[in-house]
Amino acid sequence: MLNGRIELDFVTDALEASKAIKAPVKVIYSREGDMQHDFYRCASCHKMGAGLDAKGAPTLWTHLVAAPSSMEHLFPGSVKNGLDPELVEGAMAMPYAIPNVLVECKVVDTGIPVGFWRSVNNSYNAFAVETFIDELAHESRKDPYHFRRDLLTDSPRHLRVLNLAAEKAGWGTPLPAGRARGIEVHLSFQRYVAEVAKVSVASDGAVQVHKAVCNAIFVLAGKRIRKLPVGRVG
Repeated sequence: MLNGRIELDFVTDALEASKAIKAPVKVIYSREGDMQHDFYRCASCHKMGAGLDAKGAPTLWTHLVAAPSSMEHLFPGSVKNGLDPELVEGAMAMPYAIPNVLVECKVVDTGIPVGFWRSVNNSYNAFAVETFIDELAHESRKDPYHFRRDLLTDSPRHLRVLNLAAEKAGWGTPLPAGRARGIEVHLSFQRYVAEVAKVSVASDGAVQVHKAVCNAIFVLAGKRIRKLPVGRVG
């Protein structure tokens, strides 16, 4: 369900009903009705490309994000010249030291009412960026943790949370047959977060998470406020 403190469509429903019957009313949605007529999270599509040098290091990165605009819904006129900076939040200003980067966006009207959820555009852009980094590591035949670490030379906080999460998760230690580890790091709303997940994939394609380790630092106005403890699930 969407953040009710932003979308106040229920107020309009109550006012229209009250006006029609000329009496105060109380509007209560059923769970089914609420979900059916809510404002939904933006669907997005990503087209990405990269170039690698002879050593497998990325020298070129392109990222096109296509999605509807929650900002245009809430603040009409905020999309100018077809551009919505919010759509590339988490895709722009990547921490990875790649010399040539091009990030573009395409605002698409899907005909479905959209609005804000927690983490907004960082949620899908972080997934796209970190998934593609994994693909590049695989293409370079490098460990995904080491691949990221080599690209974070100019991003010490990203590197710090990444290293600690990898350490606490026992990155590089042997795993039982059929299990693997995945790793990611991202900055969203002044929070540097790294996470390691230990997973397995069943024969039918079902994914099971056996353990997750997360590490984060919260920074405000350039100063570290607190270091959140490493958490484990599983």
